[in-house]
Amino acid sequence: MDGTFIRTNSADFKEAIKALMEGSFGIAHEYVDKVLSGDFDCFIAHLKDDLMAYIEPVYVDKVYRDSYYSYYASKSTELSKNCIRISFFDDEHHQIHENELEYDQYDYLKQQYRGFVVLRPTMINVIGRNAISPLIVKNNDFSICKTKIDSTVGGFKFSVEAFPAASQDSETMTCAETTVWSMMEYFGNRYPEYTPLLPSNILNILKQTTIERQLPSNGLTEDNLSYIAKSCGFGPKLYHRDFFPDFDSILSCYIESGIPVMVALSNLDYLRKEIDKGTDPAVLPDYLGHAVMCIGHENIREDQIDITRSQDLMGLLSILDYDDIEKQFVFIDDNYPPYMMDSLSLPTGRYAPFGGVQDWQHCKIDHFVAPLYKKVYLDPQVAKGYLKELLSSTFMPQVHGKEITLRVFLCSTRSYRDYVNRSSMSVEMKRMVANQTLPRFVWVAEISDRESLKRGLATGIILLDATEYKTEYHNALLVSFCEGQTLFKEYGSVISATIRMNDFNMYNNLK
Repeated sequence: MDGTFIRTNSADFKEAIKALMEGSFGIAHEYVDKVLSGDFDCFIAHLKDDLMAYIEPVYVDKVYRDSYYSYYASKSTELSKNCIRISFFDDEHHQIHENELEYDQYDYLKQQYRGFVVLRPTMINVIGRNAISPLIVKNNDFSICKTKIDSTVGGFKFSVEAFPAASQDSETMTCAETTVWSMMEYFGNRYPEYTPLLPSNILNILKQTTIERQLPSNGLTEDNLSYIAKSCGFGPKLYHRDFFPDFDSILSCYIESGIPVMVALSNLDYLRKEIDKGTDPAVLPDYLGHAVMCIGHENIREDQIDITRSQDLMGLLSILDYDDIEKQFVFIDDNYPPYMMDSLSLPTGRYAPFGGVQDWQHCKIDHFVAPLYKKVYLDPQVAKGYLKELLSSTFMPQVHGKEITLRVFLCSTRSYRDYVNRSSMSVEMKRMVANQTLPRFVWVAEISDRESLKRGLATGIILLDATEYKTEYHNALLVSFCEGQTLFKEYGSVISATIRMNDFNMYNNLK
């Protein structure tokens, strides 16, 4: 069947979706409003009001079709194997003809294409696979990990820069499976080393580790998430809040590196503390556990930099760690539309209206899994510890007695060299970086001061070898540029020299 264009703010839009869900999915008329009044209405309300939608009534979705044949087809309840797809175009000037998609509009449509959402015949949880450009999200003052996702609309090829998302269907995919699917969909579309996963692939990976039936799903543990990442070619690192005092700072550092992380939330700590205080368990909320992706953060304002306190380092200098800036982080949560923002201290603030018995406000991040390249061995907390040691050493007296800002992130050498070549760094700095033998990944520490940081400028950098596990004897140091001085390694010794430097724009892992 051919698709049709309808504006999302017209009365006809929702009526068209209702009619399709009744006809294509066989949902009874009296239930359609209930199905759409939850996730679907929330999803559409999250987007700009005046979008042009192209609705395809019969769509074969690879993720749902995989779930259908591995699970739903075996049930006696009849369920359609097809989906509905809605593609969005940002057409505020009303240049799209409100009829079938035609070739004479193609060039304009390619420029205005903003992604899609698939509707599944899985009642209540109808929001399936989606890729939405942040450009059509109402509150989009953020920077996130995103990748090019190819699609077709009415037989024409399109692409969108987005982070892939979906809601859980609660039977073949719970929040945990959806989270790991979202992560692999992102990496599989962005890097040739990785491959997207289907729901049945996740089952197969875990088949040898489970002692119960796998469907319907009871969810996954954080160990399962890490195991899947490892099986897919990553060298994942699993962090537990109880074992890492700088837990939030480490998570922030990975996000600043452009690495989306799988986050496990629960209210278990709250429940334990209340029981220890003697609170009757009968009056406490139920246990809640949830998994989401953290993929970015809000754009930092000047006032956020102003109010962040720096840390004194042995009386020698003070350091404002960029990861200590209080900010909202961007989450992919399968209970909500993509790109919801909350703080790390209250990561479920968006659930506040749904308190009561299931008291989401007491949830916090217990664990997270960072899907790292398998040859990255230097952890961010170790890298930061070494950087502070170097800055307070006799090698760098020029920063003593000052306040500096430190922004630390992981970066591939290929991307960083490309940035250096196009940056406003001095020619001498560029030459030194070009002449260094660098590993595949480096930890970059951008040195600045508060005022320069507000303008997005760095005054110096330190590069560390991310494939080096030890930092003793400056093993991880590659090169440093700070206030006219450079440090580099030669035959195992640290050499100091003077160099012409200037301020330069900071590198951005998040777009």
